[in-house]
This record gives sequence, C-alpha cells and structure tokens, in this order.
Amino acid sequence: MRKNYHIGVIFIAVGLFLFMNACNKDDSYVPIEDTFEVITPENDRIPEINENENVNSVNSDVRSSYRIGFVDERFELVSLVFRLAGKEEYNESSTAYQRQIDSTFSDFKHHPIVVYTAQNLHFGYDAVFNMAIHLEKEGSEFAFINNTDSLFREMGGTTIWTLVNTTEFLELLNDFYQDTDFSSYFNENAEYYEELSERFNNDIYDSINFEWFRQHGRNPDNFQAIISPSSSLNGYGGWVYGTISEDIIAYAALPGLTDYIGYTSFVIHEFAHSIGNLVAEELYLENEEFRRWSDDSVDIFHLPYYSSGMIMACEYVTRAYTILYMVEISNAYLSRLLHAEIAAGFPYIQQVYALITDYEVMEISNDVSVVLGTDDYIIGEEQSLIIGGHLIKWHHIDMPDHELILEDYIQTDVGNIFGSHTGDVLLVIKDDYKYLYIDLGSAEHQGWSSQHRMYSIYLVNWNL
Repeated sequence: MRKNYHIGVIFIAVGLFLFMNACNKDDSYVPIEDTFEVITPENDRIPEINENENVNSVNSDVRSSYRIGFVDERFELVSLVFRLAGKEEYNESSTAYQRQIDSTFSDFKHHPIVVYTAQNLHFGYDAVFNMAIHLEKEGSEFAFINNTDSLFREMGGTTIWTLVNTTEFLELLNDFYQDTDFSSYFNENAEYYEELSERFNNDIYDSINFEWFRQHGRNPDNFQAIISPSSSLNGYGGWVYGTISEDIIAYAALPGLTDYIGYTSFVIHEFAHSIGNLVAEELYLENEEFRRWSDDSVDIFHLPYYSSGMIMACEYVTRAYTILYMVEISNAYLSRLLHAEIAAGFPYIQQVYALITDYEVMEISNDVSVVLGTDDYIIGEEQSLIIGGHLIKWHHIDMPDHELILEDYIQTDVGNIFGSHTGDVLLVIKDDYKYLYIDLGSAEHQGWSSQHRMYSIYLVNWNL
C-alpha cells in the first residue's frame, strides 16, 4: 500500500474505509494497492531484441550501469513517461523531489512517447514496473533483456504488453531519453539517491532474512529492491527469468520515504509475489474451491485494484506467504495478521494460509477484549459525521489500567477525520458493521499530511 495506502476524506483505497490492500510494516503489515499479473504458459520472444548472455545476472557490474544505490534509472525513466501521460498513480507531487521532476520535464508533455502512452497504453501500476525491469542499458540506450517471457504475462485474462506495443514503446523511449537528457538529471541527483538508499538499507533492508525464501524455491542472491523517489506510495512486485528459466530474479519496488522503520512486511509482500503469483495461477486453474474463494472475494467497490478472480487469487496467496514470513521470522501474531486481512476484505485468508502451511483453520475471535488484550475499558460519548451519504459514528475507548503495545498491531489504513492521537482506540460504526481503530501514529512520514494517522483496523462484535 495509497496509497500506502491511499486517500483524503479518510481512507486510502476507494470506498469509505473498510478494506485496503497490498502491504507495510514490520510486525505490522500494511497492504498496499497494487495490481499483479500472472505469467502465461508460453510466449514468443521479440525477434528484434538484442541477445546479451549476461543480461539477467545480478552482479554489481551490470547493475551499476543504471542504478545509484537502490534507485533505478530504468524505473525512474519509464515512470516519468507515465507521469507525463497523466497516469494518476505516477503523479504524486507531495515531495520536493516530485515537484522538481514536474518542473524539470514539464516541457515534454507532448513528446511522441507521452502522446503514444496516453493514447495506446491504457494501464499503469505494476505493468509500468514490469516494463522497466525487462530493460538493460547498453551505452546510451536501452534494450530488452535476453529473456522477456515474464513481460508477456496476462492480468485477469488480458494481455498487457504485446509484441507491437513493447517494440514501439522502446523505440520512443530511447528518443525520449536522449531528448530530455535524462541521464544527466539522474546523475545530478546521485547524492539524494544515495542518502535515500542508505536510510532504506539501515532501517530495514539489511535485516531481511532472504535465506527464508530458499525453502520456497528462490535464490537469496536473486532479490533486487528498487526505491522510487518519484513514484507515489504504491508498491510493486515483479520478476524476470535468468538464462535458466527456473532462475527467477525477484524485484520489489518501494516508494521513497523519510522513514522505513516498520516496513519489512511491505518489502516481503512485493518479493513474495514472485512466489505467490505462480502458486496462485496453478491453484486457480486446478483447485475449484480456491477458485471460488478468489472469485467470491472480488469487490470492485472496496478493492477495485483486484478486479478479477485470478488477480485476487495472486493477492491471496502472496499475502499468505507474507504472513508466513512475518510469523516465522519476525514472531508476529498470526491471529492478528489473519484478523486484519479478513477485515481488509480477504475473508478466506485462513483457508488460503492453510493451503501453503500445516495451519488448521479455526474461528478467529473478533471479541473486543481479544483485540485489545483486556476486558477493562470504558466507552466514550458518540460522535458522528456524514461522508458520501454514509453516516459514520465513533466512540473513543478508554483503558485506564491497560497500555497497548503498538508494535503488536499492523497498519491497515490511513485516515484523517477522527482527530485521534497515538495510542488512541476508537469504536467506529458504519452501516451494520463495527470496527476497532487503533491509532499507530502520524502518517506524515509516508507522504501524507500532518493530520493523517496510521490505523490498525479490526472488525469486531460489540453490543452497544
């Protein structure tokens, strides 16, 4: 997760506040709004693509040609094209760096590749990231890497990148790269990129246990994180195949933040897509019950980014693997992780988690005392607000003899209408549903305003 989660009248995803998607937080797991695609069984290679035997290796010599720290010139360049083309998810302008980009490249809004993208490429999100990681810099131009099979996968039954639009896009992209002198801009900001990268590495990346992925068929050496200071707060996951097709190089794209503490699960989630999507594709085609769970969970209003059963299947399995990592490596509370996913719009997460583990599905208690860890609490006076024609009511909950350990809760949303403070607990009522909101602190470091708060949300039973 906008955004990271995402949105202004209160919540980040579309829809008043109920459910959110894709990821974030150490023992905290912030789902982020991302859409992921599934690999198609077979795809023909692009005949014009240059052959480069070492293009998919992950040694530092190859990466240094287009990376400064964790910031990747390929993704920054492709993101800029979609930014100028008006793609909402690539048009964040909340930081000085993002405003600098807008100012620097504003004269190129009518460049041929921008016009082409706006008129012909009716997609965005991780499809943009997927294009970037399939490029390799050769001198002063970009070419496709040797193995492009994972570029031509479907998303919900629809082919995104094709032989035609990839070839046309790359030709125009190289013209844009020269016309804008983007290489100079990228290198001029090296100091900022290095500072951002050092923060990310020190805060969380250096502590991730990549050996954990080996048991799930991934080489710990083949993981590449990318920080994008120009993009919004979305996160993206993707992968490319090495010279041996089974040798998957997993990528995770994260936003540029002033503080990465607590974002471990965000990173794990994006990397886990390289496992989850492939497992989900097989399950969706072969397991009728899993297919029903995925199809039944599609909710265009609350979770518009998971618009098909297959996309939902990929998200389900990826979340399950993320939870498994957090439980096994970070000692996170399984019941709370599952509970939060159920409240976020993934009612079958227990069943999906059981498919990849020895977990025995059981009833997840949504009793208030279980969520808070105490049955000694006092409910405050009711407050209310009408938003979008919906009446939202809430009460502050006081626990005079109990203090919450906020690190035990996962962030699942961001909001700004309650006026709460760090550690506050709210009972929020909308329609016939009751939610417990736990304020985890300011969301300002995530790119939100100083009034926005991070919340851990739980669906609860409460008789008022």
